[in-house]
Amino acid sequence: MRLNRIRRNGKLYVRILLGLTLSIVLVLIASNFIFYMIFTGVLQDEAVENDLANLRQTGKAVANTTESAQTVAFQIYRNSAIAKMLYYSKPDAFDTQAAMLDLRNYLSTMPFIQSIYVYNPASGYYYIAAQNGQEGIWRESEVQDAGILDILSRYRDYKPFTPIPRTIKSASANAPDLGVYTYLCYDAINFNREMNSAVIVNLSASWINRELGKAETANSGRTYLLDDHDVVRSVDDLMSVKLGQADLALLQSFVSKPEPGFAVAAFEGAKSLITYTAPTPYEWHYVRITPYGEITQKTKDIRGKTLQVAGAILVVGLLLSWLMSRYLYVPINRIEKRMSDLESEKRNSSYTLRQNTLRKLIQIQDFDPAFQLEKLRSAGIAFDFTQPYRLALLRIDGFDRIRSQSPKDLLTYKFAIMNIAAEISSKLYGAETVDLEDDGILMLINTGEMEQEAETLPAMLREIQEACVEFLRIGLTISLTPATRSPRELHAMYKLAREATDRRFFSGCGAIIEATPQSGDRRSFSVGKEKRCSTPSSRAKRRRLPPCTGIFSWRPPNRRSASPNPLRITWP
Repeated sequence: MRLNRIRRNGKLYVRILLGLTLSIVLVLIASNFIFYMIFTGVLQDEAVENDLANLRQTGKAVANTTESAQTVAFQIYRNSAIAKMLYYSKPDAFDTQAAMLDLRNYLSTMPFIQSIYVYNPASGYYYIAAQNGQEGIWRESEVQDAGILDILSRYRDYKPFTPIPRTIKSASANAPDLGVYTYLCYDAINFNREMNSAVIVNLSASWINRELGKAETANSGRTYLLDDHDVVRSVDDLMSVKLGQADLALLQSFVSKPEPGFAVAAFEGAKSLITYTAPTPYEWHYVRITPYGEITQKTKDIRGKTLQVAGAILVVGLLLSWLMSRYLYVPINRIEKRMSDLESEKRNSSYTLRQNTLRKLIQIQDFDPAFQLEKLRSAGIAFDFTQPYRLALLRIDGFDRIRSQSPKDLLTYKFAIMNIAAEISSKLYGAETVDLEDDGILMLINTGEMEQEAETLPAMLREIQEACVEFLRIGLTISLTPATRSPRELHAMYKLAREATDRRFFSGCGAIIEATPQSGDRRSFSVGKEKRCSTPSSRAKRRRLPPCTGIFSWRPPNRRSASPNPLRITWP
């Protein structure tokens, strides 16, 4: 009663549509949330791998160039011309000129070296060769690079064979400062551990980073270097970076770990992915800060589009529900019309079902008769193979010609032949027709206990032939099996009828062939009958039948038979 009341006031369909709409929206939102979490994790792992690879590449590039700088420093110490400037308080002018020429040669052959300083405390002079900026011979008070003076005054604070990241102040006010990795090589073996000489090689940070920067975009993140003096520098230009206490403490807590890793935390007030490496041989730590929003930007776009689709579905569903509640309520007469349409569709599909059932029935060789009979009845098939029955195979003459000329009408022709056969046979027998999907149509005929079957059945088949020629202009060759009531002989009878029609060239098109199970391999054919069949009769011309018609008795061969029966042909 409640269901009928809901249906009468038009709310049943509204509730169904609302339920479906809400279910679709909820599924979209739930799946979107799950996929967002999964894709975010995947993108985060990918970003960590890329950041670690970039950081390792940066450290490797610095290490490789540092080894080259160390080799250059040792070569400078072993250079005889430069050694005079390192240890002589008043070197000769020619020696000085040769030494400066050698320093410039080092610069020209190694482009990653920004400048070379040679310092002799005994003379108080700096011998400088640089790619740009100050170069030549200068007193200590005239040197513009104040950073190197501070390093030499505190050289014991720096570890041997370790590059020192720093910046060199530019002489021009408009030019930016130069980031360099300074390699310090000195001699302090006297008893008071004072410096006797020093060679300073400055590696250009911009030259080292020129290849590393190609893989990074402007907004992909920032890379920091924490040196062995706990100074945070930007890897791009080695400028010192001032961080807040919280951010600095956060970085120091990460880099204190011996293994590389990552963490998601707030850095400078924004959620970021922090990736850090293990300590390098110089006790440096590389840290990369990537804004978390850039990592999840793609998944956010997908999530936004999915939510927009879900919202659109919800709005459309609500609109349709509102329209249905007011305008689209279907009355009972329309429901009845739909029911009739459904019944019509069922009837149309029942034909296909009946055909498939009959095709399977004649193909199987061993089956349960009771089960198959019940299956036939449920499909609406009246054929009963437990009663006397015969099979008639109707093969279309000139099938290849018809198929080539009218391929689209072939199914229509076969359907018309089946209707003609069913209508004519229904006057005397119960029969079912099956489309064999080639050039054949099989008739399953329940003959019953008719005494005149030998006369009426061939006459009925000839009537079918004549009707097909008259209405469809199509000739038929028919093979007829003997009567039987054994369900298990159904497949054998079908094969017998099929084999009999394969011999229709003995009798010509339009013949009615009786397929009998007796054995025989000798065949006889009257020469006079052959001449008569070669000349079409006037009645055959009027009816447009094939020139040779008759009843052709064929018996399948049995090679074991010693005395085969001859082939018998009777003519009307």
